[in-house]
Amino acid sequence: MNIQEALKNRRTVRLYQQKNVPDSDLADMIDAARVTSCASNLQQLRYIVIRDAKLVKEIFPLTAWANLVQPRRTPEWGITAPRCFIAVIASATANQVIYADAGAAIQSMQLMAWSKGLGCCWLGSIQRDQLK
Repeated sequence: MNIQEALKNRRTVRLYQQKNVPDSDLADMIDAARVTSCASNLQQLRYIVIRDAKLVKEIFPLTAWANLVQPRRTPEWGITAPRCFIAVIASATANQVIYADAGAAIQSMQLMAWSKGLGCCWLGSIQRDQLK
């Protein structure tokens, strides 16, 4: 798949098959984010992969899934819910360019996932205080 095809054809996926994502695919996604350009080469982002079923189940209700998208595509636990999460985090004192850096890194992870036949969704609506 070339980059133009990936950019035009990649879609957000909100309903998932109940299969585990291979470790090598997750590592490739994190590596894609790691090598993505960042402002001033500050490299302020960190990535946490959550794949333990118990933790994923605890995190799942703390997420929101585009309630404005119609028809609604809200995943159901154990049927179409994600099997893992990748948290993109930074220090509370990080430089304000962190938001641009995070967007670029997440896009790189999404493109890598798509190239491997995986679907994903960028979630911004999460209950952050409960996740700390």
